[in-house]
Amino acid sequence: AFGLFVTLFSLVSVVRRYRLPVEERYNPSFTVGYARFRRRLSNGGTAVTAVNVLLVLGVLAAASSMAFALAAPPASGEFTDFSLLTQNENGTFSSAGFPSEVTQGTAIPMATSIENNEGEQTNYSVVVQLQRMDGEQVVERQELTRFSRTVGDGGTWQHKHSIVPSMTGEDLRVQYLLYEGEPPADPRTQNADDTLHIWITVTAP
Repeated sequence: AFGLFVTLFSLVSVVRRYRLPVEERYNPSFTVGYARFRRRLSNGGTAVTAVNVLLVLGVLAAASSMAFALAAPPASGEFTDFSLLTQNENGTFSSAGFPSEVTQGTAIPMATSIENNEGEQTNYSVVVQLQRMDGEQVVERQELTRFSRTVGDGGTWQHKHSIVPSMTGEDLRVQYLLYEGEPPADPRTQNADDTLHIWITVTAP
């Protein structure tokens, strides 16, 4: 499309040039161009000349921007794909069918999947907490487990583990906190690089 645009307006400019008297046609000679420029200034054509200069500069700037965009297209975004899985009845792990109610002390088989698309080898850490909520506020939390692994660029790490809820209550949040590197001394949602969670009700045995 851009090539067609350039070709079309090049033809238009050629036709317009040959419709002008010879003395008015554009001449790439610096001497002739400078003489014409001075003549237009003396004839009161300052405003027209300034507009023409600005137009040429605008065209050059647009062409330079397009050339830069074609030569250096924006790089694709770097990211980490973090997902949560649970073991279903036939023993396989899937992203559906998470338990909604368990008995205190019962082990729940889980798995996390981390796909590294950061463009470099990355060390990941995951902290798992059981949280009692009051609205949006965490009023009580217990750490269930944590694990870490270095994953190469383009690699995927699936970690199978079990969580054992220790506190009882309705609508408790099992929160997975992902960190690139070592987790801080006080892991929480606000300082994690990514988070995942499920809601469960834990009843007394």
